[in-house]
Amino acid sequence: MLKAPSFSDVYGWRLEQEHKLLNCKGPGVGTFDSQKLLRFISHFERITRHNLIHLPERVDALFTLDKARGVSAMKLRSNSSSIK
Repeated sequence: MLKAPSFSDVYGWRLEQEHKLLNCKGPGVGTFDSQKLLRFISHFERITRHNLIHLPERVDALFTLDKARGVSAMKLRSNSSSIK
C-alpha cells in the first residue's frame, strides 16, 4: 500500500496531475476543471479515508508517503521489519 498523509493530499496530487494534463491536452475530453475534479474525486473520498485508516494494519507491504510523495517509512509484514 502507498499510504498518503491525508485525503486532502490525494486531492491535491490529483489536481496537480489534472493541471499537467490540461497544459498538455487542453480542456475537453479526458480532462477535468476544478469543479469536475472535485465531483469525480468525491466518489472515492469515503473509501479512501477508510482505507487510509484500516488498510495499513492488513497489508503485507506499507510505504508511507510524505507530502512531497517521498517514502518516509516502509513496513513489511512478512518479516515484521520496519525501516524509517
